[in-house]
Formats: sequence, structure tokens, C-alpha cells
Amino acid sequence: MKYLKLGILSAVLLYSLSVKSQLNILHCFSDSNVVSYINVAEGRILISNNQLYGMQSQGGTNDSGFIFTSHKDGSGFRYLYHFNLASGYNPEGSLIISGSQLYGITTFGGVDSFGTIFTIDTSGNGFNVLYNFSSPLAFPSYGSLLISGNELFGMTNEGGFDTIHGTIFRIHTDGSDFTELLSFNGNNGQWPEGNSLVISRNKLFGMTYNGGPYNHHSNSSYGVIFTIDTTGNNYADLLNFDDTNGRNPMGDLTVSGSKLFGTALGGAHGLGIIFSLDSNGANFKDIFDFNDTNGSGSLGALTLASGILYGTTPAGGINGGGTIFSIDTNGSNFQNLWNFTSDTAINAFNYPCGFLTLNGGILFGQAGSGGICWGGVYSLSLCQNSFTEPICIATIDTATNKAEVIWGRTNSPSQGGYGFYNIYKDTTAGYAFIHSQPLNVFSEYLDMNSNPSIGPVSYELSTTDSCGESALSLPHTTIYLTTTAGVNSFILNWTPYVGFTPSIYRIFRGPALNAMVQIDSVSSSTLTYTDSFPPVGSFYAVEAVNPSGACIPTTSIRGHRASSAMLSGSFSNGFNTAILSVQHIDNPISNLNIYPNPNNGEFTLEWSMVSGQSSVRISIYDELGQMVYDKSLSNYQPSVNSHQLKLNLESLAGGIYTLRMQTNSGSTVRKVVIMRK
Repeated sequence: MKYLKLGILSAVLLYSLSVKSQLNILHCFSDSNVVSYINVAEGRILISNNQLYGMQSQGGTNDSGFIFTSHKDGSGFRYLYHFNLASGYNPEGSLIISGSQLYGITTFGGVDSFGTIFTIDTSGNGFNVLYNFSSPLAFPSYGSLLISGNELFGMTNEGGFDTIHGTIFRIHTDGSDFTELLSFNGNNGQWPEGNSLVISRNKLFGMTYNGGPYNHHSNSSYGVIFTIDTTGNNYADLLNFDDTNGRNPMGDLTVSGSKLFGTALGGAHGLGIIFSLDSNGANFKDIFDFNDTNGSGSLGALTLASGILYGTTPAGGINGGGTIFSIDTNGSNFQNLWNFTSDTAINAFNYPCGFLTLNGGILFGQAGSGGICWGGVYSLSLCQNSFTEPICIATIDTATNKAEVIWGRTNSPSQGGYGFYNIYKDTTAGYAFIHSQPLNVFSEYLDMNSNPSIGPVSYELSTTDSCGESALSLPHTTIYLTTTAGVNSFILNWTPYVGFTPSIYRIFRGPALNAMVQIDSVSSSTLTYTDSFPPVGSFYAVEAVNPSGACIPTTSIRGHRASSAMLSGSFSNGFNTAILSVQHIDNPISNLNIYPNPNNGEFTLEWSMVSGQSSVRISIYDELGQMVYDKSLSNYQPSVNSHQLKLNLESLAGGIYTLRMQTNSGSTVRKVVIMRK
């Protein structure tokens, strides 16, 4: 079956996936970039206004690193800045942004060759060195800066006024008022290599790669988790790693409420752990241990979204080249979302480094060399299956005789996100896109271009969210009713409802589409019905009763629509029998006379019989075809030629009624009129 996605492909993100996750190479650094090997301490990709920003610590015009930007799909790649000896070189960590200004840190270069703090605007103009590190504040961390208001916070890997173990510092975004907030002394931590600060309620949280009270390799110890006020006061050692609970963390903490999450080396298999800790230092938990098959050597920060942590390992996994993983904050539901391969001949990337950035349901990151690439930027969609919303019912709106589709919100995108519904209709060329509908309106669509009187109408539904378009739902097809005239009857035939198996089909009849009542029902396996002695010019419809109950259009904001009728089944098109001629047989009863007609309800019937008749039944139907009177003549004497019967219908309302007199050899139909004063 062909699918014509007319007019919506532009709304589907280029890198979206609907069936299986696939790593997308957004940019491959090659020899033409003059890029050397990418270090593992690279920071995260920054995304602002749908634009990617990042740094490489080596390569570029001066082989000293560079800043780059591109669109989110990898197109429009360009260099913003090439570092040099004077501006600083070998930038590490992540870029941060405030307004249109980017800020970062270099490990070396500048006036005293100890590194710099720099700023540059997002267009690539206005590069400026805000601060030159010098002895004794030497060698900034391989981590990133943190911005809060008009202040930048960071750490140096070595140096300090009192020691050589590293510092915590603060500086204004204009480069003024550089202040050392803390000098590490070994016991309270040392060498925050690749570590960065995070902030929560005017408190800074961080980790150091070494330090603490537990001796390890020449008294360097295993590292600490600490907190300190943004003013430099109230330093607290929250946790000392001791190798049994992990060691040598080389990344950032992730803050969520009163919880801290992070990664460290060590653990049950010696290959890395994921841990959680209360922000007051209590309740440390090793929530996951890497075992090489699921990853090895976690060195980065975790990215948190909707109760799920995302991260990378630089090694291990099924193919040995590192992994991208997800895990719930309680340590359950660990998944390897992607396994890199260590075979550089066949794989563009391996050895994922740095941290992940989640934007619009897509993970963005950087990886090391592999194949023809000297590292590069990738994306991975989290939408392995976008929200496929099932159709509840496809029916015919009897007020307009147009097809209508109704669905629920079982698998719909979240109301706050980017998303809409797409309606597809079966055409001679396949299912074609006909309509997009926002999330914040009723989950129904009335197809004013449909013509259910010429055949069944089929629809399918998809949803589009920030990850792309889902697969199409299963089809639902309306019932198509046709009617032919028989002898004293109309014969109804219809196509089966497609989308669910009805519990029954209901038969409706009336003088108009908006005045029909149910006259009978048949099983779901029956697709025909004969209506004997119907009123001429009747309208018919068939309803497939939904075994799942009523369908009610909804929105994610207002819930059920109170004014909407409950659609417990799918109606067919309405069929008007005025165009059909019913052949009546009147000869079984001769000389039938009804008088006075019209009157107030007291009628006299006189008739003569035909030889061989042995029974008489008199039935009367109102204008809707409902039986209002039924009598069999139990004392009927077939040997008598002429008969008379008093018929009292005074209890009936005024109007036109159909009288049917049936014998064992046939029926005769007459009209009777009751008049009320």
C-alpha cells in the first residue's frame, strides 16, 4: 500500500526515527580539519535557538583547538574561532551561554601560558580574554565554567594561594573581581580533573578526582563530594570515596531536588558505577555497576529528564567501543541505547567522550576517532516508537452525511510539547495525508470532503512530536449501506465495519436521517436484512456497535467534552428509499374497505375472503415504522365469505398510519388517518 505524505514532511525532523534508534553523524572531523585525537574530557554540546555550539581541544588552523557551530541536523557547520598561543589553547569542558555571549576556559596559553577564561558572541565576533591564569593560580581544571547571574564559577586543577591542590574561584562575567573561594588542601579534596561545579539554591556542589582521608597511590586518595556556598562559606565534605563505594570521579554531579547523581570509577567490577546521594551527604547508594558488557569506565556527567538518567561510557558494551545508556533514577530499567564498535575500519565513531545534551527528544554528543573520522558530533533519537494513537471509531455524521473520525489520547504526545495529529484517507493512490490537527482541540475530525453515499471511507492516524512522526495506526473503515426494493419489502445490504468486530449491527428506520429509530438488530456475522411492509420513502441506516463502549472526543486540557453525544457505534450512510418502488401484492384480500377514514380512531373494516385462506392478522404501524397495534383473529371463520371488524384506535395520536392485513396466502396494505380536534 502506498502512503502519500503530502505537506507534512517539512514538519518531521530530519533525524527523527520511528522504529529503531540509529546513530546519526552530524559532523565528521577529518584530516581537512587538521584535528588531532579528541580527548575524553570534552564537554557537552550547547544548544541555543536550534543551533549547536561546541569546542575541540586540538586541531584547527593553529592545531590549538577551535569553537564550532552548526544547525541541529548538522548542516551549516562553520568555525567560530581558532585558538592560538595568545588567546589560550586546548579548550576543555563545555561552553556556557548568557544571552548572546558564550564563555569558556582554556587549559594552556594566554599571557603566562597557564590558560584563560574567554568570551565570544554566538556569531563568532568579539572574542575577548576575560582572565589570564598565572602562578600561583595555575592550570585550570579540564572542567567547565558555571554561570549564575553575572558571576562565573569554576575550579583550577592545581595551584592556590596556600597549596598546589587546586581551587574554587569566582569572577564577574566582565572579567573583574577574580576571587578564590577555597584552596583544596588534600584532606578536603584535590585535583578536580575534569570536574565542574553545579548550583542549587546558592549552594555549589562538586567533586574532586583525588583527595580525602583514604590513602591511595602516594597519599592522593580517592576523591570527595563537597558543597560550599557561592560566597565561599560553609564548605562541607559530603562524601569521601574509599574504593568500596567508588573512586576518582571525573565528571559533574547532576542535581534533582534534594538528590545528587553522578558517576565514578571502581565499583563491584572495578569498571565504574552510577550513584545517588542526598544533598546533605546522607543515603549514598551505588545504583548501578558497569560490567564491561553494559559499558566500562564511566567518566562523564549524567543528563536527567523525566526521571531518566542518560550517559555514556568510553569503553565496553557489546562491541567494545563504548555505549550510550539510560537508567531510571532508582537504578532500574538500565538500557544500552547504542553500542559503539572498536573497529575503526568500519565505524565512523567510537570512544564517546564528554556529556550528553537532550533537546527535543534527541541526545547530542561527541565521540572519538573511528573509520574516516577523527571524532565528531552525533545525535541519537530517543523516539524508538513515537506515539501511535489508535482510532476509536470512524462513523457517519447523520446531520451532514459526512464521515467522521474520533480517537482518544492513549498514546498522544504531551500537551506541553510540540505535536499534532495527522489524518490519512484511503484514495485510489493509497493513503494520503488530508489534515493536521493541534493537540489542544477535540480529538475528532469531520471530513467535509467525504461522500459516504458512494462507498466506504477508510482512515488512518499518526501523531507528530518533537522526535518526528509515528507509524500510522490501524485503519478504520465506515459501513456502506445499499437498499433494493423487493415484494412488500426493502432489502438492506452493507459492508462490514473495519477496525473492530461489532457485537451486533443495529437496524434503524425513519422518515428522515434525524428521525430514525431502531427497528431490529442482527449478529455481527450478518450483513443483510429484509424489512417487510415498510413505509414508502423510509430512510435506513446500520450501526456497528462498538464492543469497547462509547467514543467521546477529548482534549488534554478539558478532558471529556460534556456536550458530545456518546458514540457507542459506527453509523453507515443514510439511505433514502424514495427512489425505490416496492411491489405490493393486494389480491389475497378482496374488497377491503375501511370507514370512516379519516376519523377520530373508530374504524370499521369490511372484506371478502379468497378460497383457501385460513388465518388473519391485523397490524398497524406509525410513521416511524413502529408497530402500535397487532391482533390475530382467533374466532375467524374461513367458510364465511364476508367479514367485518370494529377497530378502536382512539388511544393513538393523530396522524397517518399503515394497516397491514396478512393471511396465509399474502398481505394487503392500506393507509388510515386519525384526526384529533
